[in-house]
Amino acid sequence: TLYNSGSTFRVGNVTAGSVALITNDTEQVVVDASGNTTFSADLTATGGLSTFARASSTQLSAYSAYIGGTATTTFTSAGFVGVGSSTPWAQLSINPTSANGAAPAFAIGSSTATKFVVTNAGNVGIATASPMSLLSTTQGTSGYGMTLSSTLNNGWVGIQLLSGDLSEVQTIFQSLELSGAGLIGTQSNHPFLFRTNNTEQMRITAGGLVGVGTTSPWANFAVNPIAGIAANQFVVGSSTGTSFLIENSGQVGIGTSSPTYLLDVLAGTQTQNGTYIASFTRTGGAGGVRIGANNAAAILGG
Repeated sequence: TLYNSGSTFRVGNVTAGSVALITNDTEQVVVDASGNTTFSADLTATGGLSTFARASSTQLSAYSAYIGGTATTTFTSAGFVGVGSSTPWAQLSINPTSANGAAPAFAIGSSTATKFVVTNAGNVGIATASPMSLLSTTQGTSGYGMTLSSTLNNGWVGIQLLSGDLSEVQTIFQSLELSGAGLIGTQSNHPFLFRTNNTEQMRITAGGLVGVGTTSPWANFAVNPIAGIAANQFVVGSSTGTSFLIENSGQVGIGTSSPTYLLDVLAGTQTQNGTYIASFTRTGGAGGVRIGANNAAAILGG
């Protein structure tokens, strides 16, 4: 029905039923008695803002809907939404476009109080608007930047770092509830290194040997003096109360921090077992040597 109501020209049906717009003898737009509108082809809104509104609700049905052009915002008949994409492959697909410059692909919060952001480069930021790596977190107060937990009783939780495929270096950080311990190390057949100032200081080999100042320890615990550093190889005690010391030259001091000989024992006023500061005896026999204060010595057993 075509009719004029006051200053408004109307096309419609005054009785229950639908109204269709037809081209080439094919329905292109159908409005049913409830006001629902169905489009048989793509609905594209360009050159400005298009609004579909109704007093109580609005229903728009189409194969695809584009807002701002085919590369801006797309709604497919499958329910997928594409932002910057005309072919969304997920329920929500965001594809950064050059027209938006450096604007991030996704953000929660403002540019000065960002809660979560995904940049055009794919970096994810938590509490930062400019993540420097694939995952960056920024915290304004002291506390944990990240927490991993497990609800499994007697379970474990951790982080695994892989270099290359599974056959390459695998580094793990784990919290083990069952054994009540924390774990850090390699899960693959590779050594675990400790660095300071980007220089290796200590390593644990894949076989369990510990090396300090060496990349190839040959004992359970091997210490190799570092060139140019005057620190001793091994010390028990402080610099003023040394119990045992091995200098870089190989000299051993007991009770002294500056041994003069290959083995230097300084007892001071203290002696062990009465008058002697050292004793060398043979297992199962009486032979041996005891060294006491004031150059005293005794040979046992002849």
